[in-house]
Amino acid sequence: MNRLKRLTRREYWYDKLMKRHLTPTSHTIEKLGVGYGGWHVPTDMITPDWVIYSFGIGEDITFDVDLINRFGCTVHGFDPTPRAIDYVEAQRDTYPNFKFHPLGVWSEDTTIRFYNPRKEHFASYSILNLRHQEDYIEAEVKTVRSLMSHLGHDHVDLIKMDIEGAEQAVLPNLIADTIRPKVLCVEYDQPVETFSKLAWQCFTRALSLTQALRDIGYHLVVVDGWTTTYIHESSNS
Repeated sequence: MNRLKRLTRREYWYDKLMKRHLTPTSHTIEKLGVGYGGWHVPTDMITPDWVIYSFGIGEDITFDVDLINRFGCTVHGFDPTPRAIDYVEAQRDTYPNFKFHPLGVWSEDTTIRFYNPRKEHFASYSILNLRHQEDYIEAEVKTVRSLMSHLGHDHVDLIKMDIEGAEQAVLPNLIADTIRPKVLCVEYDQPVETFSKLAWQCFTRALSLTQALRDIGYHLVVVDGWTTTYIHESSNS
């Protein structure tokens, strides 16, 4: 069986097992943003005063821009990696409601290694070193609670995470710190190889984290490949 078939098989079982947790919702679910930067969200819930944290910018803010243009929200974007910083800097004056912070998110406040992407022109650095690279940069990371304190927020309404495997540490920390955004958008990133200890860890971790979120009142409403959307039960009508 070639790699593509093995990967397709793993994605099939991920999709099948994750969708067992899907819960019907009366909210209007729409995809904002385009391509790999798009996310499904309950658009009937979002109001201009929502506090939104977007972790993992890379070189695509179409999701963030749609939130700004359609709802008038202010979006706080976080990404400490070089290509993301250059990308945002080039258009910083275009979207004044997009507030960029060159910081990463993690389970503690520290400085940590971000390992290089697999190809030089890619933007995705990974703390978990999903691409098995030797080269890395070091960057500052903080917990969500620390970022909230720094920015003067007592709550966050929507959190998006596209953080190359770091969700495995950040989500448990979010749960432990009793931070309950109304909407959580999470990509469960995967390593290059199909069968390995790390691949199995990422696969099973997505399932266990979904159960952990369910235990504290989150309903899984979207599974789109490796990306997911959860709504907290307090937000359901």
